Amino acid sequence: MAPTSDPRDVPGATTDPQHRPVTRQRITRQDGSLPASAEQELADPTMAAIGRAGGGGPERMRSGLLQLDQSTRSRAVQRLQADAGNRAVGAMIGVQPILQREGAEPTDTGVVALDATTGGGATETIGPETSSSYAVAASSLADVAAVIGGRAEAGHVGWVEQMSSSANTGPTVDTVSVTVGIDLEMPSWSTPSAMLPRARAEWSRWYAALMAHEQGHIQLVHDVHDGQAATLLGKTPSAATTAFNASKASLTNKSNAYDTKTGHGLKTGTVLDVGIETLELDEERKKREAAEKAKGRESAVPDAPEDE
Repeated sequence: MAPTSDPRDVPGATTDPQHRPVTRQRITRQDGSLPASAEQELADPTMAAIGRAGGGGPERMRSGLLQLDQSTRSRAVQRLQADAGNRAVGAMIGVQPILQREGAEPTDTGVVALDATTGGGATETIGPETSSSYAVAASSLADVAAVIGGRAEAGHVGWVEQMSSSANTGPTVDTVSVTVGIDLEMPSWSTPSAMLPRARAEWSRWYAALMAHEQGHIQLVHDVHDGQAATLLGKTPSAATTAFNASKASLTNKSNAYDTKTGHGLKTGTVLDVGIETLELDEERKKREAAEKAKGRESAVPDAPEDE
């Protein structure tokens, strides 16, 4: 077995089924359980505030809503959402600054402030990675290299990409969810208690280099998918699906290119130098032999005669 291990880590197939989840919130509305009379009571203060007789417009509507107390304003926005759709209301009255400026909480009314990076109906969760490991049964670095060299890959990052969308208020997507699950698999080895310091350090160095390489794959997942949900809003359902599939293909291509550039990690330190342990053991052997010889010479010297 050559004194290296080949950490080939071609990611698994990316099929449709968050250093960190990336979760986007979307505006939601309550389930509409209020009776019609109660809904009218909520609507009337809003209509009065924005000037029903004068008609108004976006600016006048914003001004009128800002005159309401936080609770009434949030309920009024819900009503408008139900009537006109999340994105239309957001564009018309600037619901994001209204809700965020006053610090409205989602748990108060069921309305969550718009996220400027994702839009009204976008939710997104990328990662975090789920860690797993495979056991390495070995008593030396050479054994480790033999075990790992017999595997298809020393470390592995796989992902599963999912997207769902709907067009509730028109011909384009107004609600979209993107989820990407990430799995990281690494070797697990308990170094022998008798392992010498330089050999132990070489294992730690190699493991860190392998982890850094795998984290590069994880970063690519985030580079491709973080913030994607927002970009799908406003597209037709077929265009949103096409865009998402293009991102999946892009991630696969980027990951393969990364492996080619790094030699699957071999160019960035994922070569386990088992020779370090061989030299260290040889040095220790020579030290023991020298100590034994010195002890033998001492025992061979006759004792000096005692004075009578």
